[in-house]
Amino acid sequence: MNRLIQKNQAATGPGEPPPVLEVSGLVKSFGGAAGEAPVIDGLDLRVPRGAFVCVVGPSGCGKTTLLRSIAGLAPHDAGEVRVCGKAVHGPSRELAVVFQEYARSLLPWSTVEANVRLPLKYLPLSRAEVATRVKDALQAVGLWESRGKHPWQLSGGMQQRVAIARALAYRSEVLLMDEPFASVDAQTRTDLEDLILKLWEQQDMTVVLVTHDIDEAVYLADTVVVLSTSPARVIEQRTVSIARPRDQIATKTDPEFAEHRARIFELLK
Repeated sequence: MNRLIQKNQAATGPGEPPPVLEVSGLVKSFGGAAGEAPVIDGLDLRVPRGAFVCVVGPSGCGKTTLLRSIAGLAPHDAGEVRVCGKAVHGPSRELAVVFQEYARSLLPWSTVEANVRLPLKYLPLSRAEVATRVKDALQAVGLWESRGKHPWQLSGGMQQRVAIARALAYRSEVLLMDEPFASVDAQTRTDLEDLILKLWEQQDMTVVLVTHDIDEAVYLADTVVVLSTSPARVIEQRTVSIARPRDQIATKTDPEFAEHRARIFELLK
């Protein structure tokens, strides 16, 4: 419990350390045509080390574009993205991404274990270290016993656990998640929400998660970042100080939860 309290204070309290992720004046347009209206226009964001930040916004406002720009997967037109003090100009060792469409991010002809091992081939690791990371990551998401199966033999929720395990094995500074639970049923979604909270608490991660679900954002986050309609800008950052560890029933019946949900809903109308 003390560790959870310290973590929450580090993310939201005064005198916080330098951000592990900083976005300054970000501008992004598509097509490159002169005078084209940007999708993101002058967006600023600071994420302290160890924070859990959720980003919400109206449909089509540029949430996924923002995440892809932060990850270095889509070049921005102006502004800067820095992680651990270094400018991001392409895919970064310090960033791992979990996408919404887990089925498209996994290799169907490879085993679960091989899928998790895949990105580690680009790191200067010994064979023993790779094996340890893969096992640790699969055990963390409860899939070590399924390591020899193929993705098509697993349920949707289990496939997304494989994608999460792959990101964990990479051991980046920041985990970026793009609506990672949107393609699964309601019960699986709550299970995956609780899984990612457990992993965040245990493994000292920094998480930035994009979601269209207001309840999910309030349930998971230290800070909810609310974006405007396109072009996206930050219109409010709400600190969520609901006690941790959180519970799907107790947390969501907390009066503070209802207050945050109502305010964010009002901002997005």
